[in-house]
Formats: sequence, C-alpha cells, structure tokens
Amino acid sequence: MRQANAIAMLLALSLSAGSIALAAPRRRAVAPVPDDLTITFVSRPGLLDLGSVVHKASETIQIRVDRRGAGRGSVALRAYLVSPDARCSIRIDGQLVGTTPTIIDPQMPIGAVTSHRIDVEVPATAPEGALATTIGWEASTN
Repeated sequence: MRQANAIAMLLALSLSAGSIALAAPRRRAVAPVPDDLTITFVSRPGLLDLGSVVHKASETIQIRVDRRGAGRGSVALRAYLVSPDARCSIRIDGQLVGTTPTIIDPQMPIGAVTSHRIDVEVPATAPEGALATTIGWEASTN
C-alpha cells in the first residue's frame, strides 16, 4: 500500500512536471521501478471462513511471496484490517492487527512458504451476527 502511494505520488509529480518541462530542455527522467512482488495464499484461496465463532477461533494459513524473475532475498510481510469489525479482535502470529499495517514477518524469504496463525477473539458480550472484516496483506523488499 505504501509502495502504491509512492507510485501514485511519483505519477502525480511527473504529470505536474510535464507542463514545466515544455519550457526546459528535454531530459530523460528515470523513476524507480518497484519490485514486482506477488502474494499467494497456498493453503487457502484468500478467503478465511472460521464458520461459527463463539468466543475464540484460529486458523493457520500458508503464504508465499514471489518476485518476478525468481529473485532471491527477503521481504517484510505486513497485515492490516481493511474493514475492521468492532465486535472482534484479530491477532496474526500473536500480534494484534489494526488498521495500520503491522509487521508479521520482517525477514520472510522470497519464494518460501511460511505458515501464519490467525486468531479471532469475540468477547462474550458481543452481539450475535456474522463477522465482517477484511485482512489486507502487503510485502516490500528489505
């Protein structure tokens, strides 16, 4: 998400600089190329269904991050709640996840499958009903 914001800012800056460039001599601008990373949910197709949650439920998922060109190295894997549900709290690998990206794995090897545990806790005082929350995932090179 931060990379996307940076790319959007670079695009906005390059568009606003275009009108100034008409008066200046032509120069070739080189924008940094972001890493082409993909996140694949190996064990689940990206949808986590815990069924009926009474007070606490957990699920283990497997994730792999790949880079175009099969590059090596590691990435920082982050998770955040895109649409939080106030009736529950969500932890991934023991870390409470909120609307701000939380580092889940600071050195996740590119191309390796890693397991992550998602815990959903619902207080006994929460009203009944389906939980509607979305977990967002992002990866960036270290």
